[in-house]
Amino acid sequence: MNVGDPCPDPDSVQSPVQGAVDPYYYTGDIPKLVFATTKMNVVPDICPPMYSCSFVSGPKDICFLADGDTQGQINANTGIYEF
Repeated sequence: MNVGDPCPDPDSVQSPVQGAVDPYYYTGDIPKLVFATTKMNVVPDICPPMYSCSFVSGPKDICFLADGDTQGQINANTGIYEF
């Protein structure tokens, strides 16, 4: 029996331009920041893309943050990030 990879390398991946996030100043009194990633076009569309967050620079890594009432995370299936 030969079992192939259920998610072979795609023929192409097109990442549309992502939206910009307006300056966000956390005060605790305003709603949380939500950024929805624009879906990528993967050909063939056999397996969906998985999204992740990586910290590049700044005073604090907010990709996966759990600090009291302050939470930050990205949904790997949808690409929606909430802080």
